[in-house]
Amino acid sequence: MKLRRLAEDFVVDEQSSLKIGESGRFAVYRLSKTHHTTLDAVSQISREWQLSRKRIQHAGLKDRHAVTTQWITIENGPAENLDLDKISLEFLGRSKEAIAAKHIEANRFGIVLRSMSQAECEAATQNLPRVAEFGFLNYFDDQRFGSISENREFIAAAWIKQDYERALWLAFAEHLEHDSSFEREQKALLREHWGNWSEAKSALSKSHRRSIVTFLDDRPGDFSGAWARVDANLRGLWLSAFQSWLWNEIVSDLISQLHRDDPMAQLELKHGPVAFPCDLSQHGNFLASTKLPLPSSRLKPAPGFQSDVITHTLKRLGWNLDEIKVRKPRDRFFSKGERSVLVVPKGLKWIFEEDELDSAQQKLSLQFLLPSGSYATMLIKACLNA
Repeated sequence: MKLRRLAEDFVVDEQSSLKIGESGRFAVYRLSKTHHTTLDAVSQISREWQLSRKRIQHAGLKDRHAVTTQWITIENGPAENLDLDKISLEFLGRSKEAIAAKHIEANRFGIVLRSMSQAECEAATQNLPRVAEFGFLNYFDDQRFGSISENREFIAAAWIKQDYERALWLAFAEHLEHDSSFEREQKALLREHWGNWSEAKSALSKSHRRSIVTFLDDRPGDFSGAWARVDANLRGLWLSAFQSWLWNEIVSDLISQLHRDDPMAQLELKHGPVAFPCDLSQHGNFLASTKLPLPSSRLKPAPGFQSDVITHTLKRLGWNLDEIKVRKPRDRFFSKGERSVLVVPKGLKWIFEEDELDSAQQKLSLQFLLPSGSYATMLIKACLNA
């Protein structure tokens, strides 16, 4: 199976509840893009209109290899459209508040899976009706874990253990699977000169990485101070990755317990395997009504089912709730909230056809709506799970 063979094979349209009118401090736009991440697009808009990046807000991050639309707001932004290379803005009106995650109601997807083998077509034919009726497990998918090292270390784990040197190493020197050739080169140079900050500074190209090294050259050994100078948005993403891993593991243990007497399939994610049964119908009603909180020290679960599941999993992983907190710098924190264990897609439709790009194989076209925060790729994995 091939996913995203063409950009238009993966279409995402963000559905927002942000109220738009004729007045308000924030200009509202529909951002349409292809072959750019949301952050890339925002940076280009900032440069084109000569705006401070801080004035531009978005509620979600959309993929590079896709055709996507989403809403953004610009504080006191111009009432006009903008067309750049594979990026466009349509002015929609004004709002009294900036766009935020709370405004994303859902995402509508149109996805084409190409070069489908006979076995994959058979699995999808069997699983699609189940997914439409009972849904799929709402794990965070691999897109969330791009910062995890090859030996599955989380940057945020070192941070909250106050091992700031290790956190810096993982953030700026550790090789990652999808690093560009330039990034690999810069990381290799930093590893070679780690601890000799003057030489490292001379060897590195101008970047955020080198600015951190420059601080250490001026204040050797002050890894805590250097960590505080790391981009706060990046540190926030690393916290989210670690917390998402913990939540995935809690759900996996719950599913394993519920299906302990059944044959249990596993799904291999970037951070490791998770329980992934083919048939969720036996416990569908229970799972559909179950939400589990994102773990952090702020969580105080009442004695009972939730507390038992969370405590068991954290103990297995070598953690407890009290440890999952940020001590410094305290400009980013673990998220607070609940996440549904199971998600049922709305309006799931599918059709098998001959793949015009691979005449010997079939293609599968899917259309569906998912709540904010759920991964379309996880639905695909549920459909192809044999």
